[in-house]
Amino acid sequence: MNFQKFMAEASKIQRNMEKQQEALNNTIFDASAGSGAVKISISGAGKVQSIEIDDDLLTVENKEILTDYLKLALDEIYATINQRKEDDMGALGASMDISKLLHN
Repeated sequence: MNFQKFMAEASKIQRNMEKQQEALNNTIFDASAGSGAVKISISGAGKVQSIEIDDDLLTVENKEILTDYLKLALDEIYATINQRKEDDMGALGASMDISKLLHN
């Protein structure tokens, strides 16, 4: 095994992972619930960008519904972010051919 080649490939993989993470962090993910009554945008880094709530929901009587809609929208966004992370890692893993490094 050529250790220098191995380290160069490892460094390349690390740079690719960092680029993917930065791209994910800069991506804005949107979700809504209640037919658009609640809309939330969050970055891939988990920072809330915006929350929009239909005025009709802003009553004491609608507190439970509003809470449910917020939970649904947040769950949807975080599921999407987690799926994107898994997809990115899978693509990165598929692009690596460690066998070439181990057999040189």
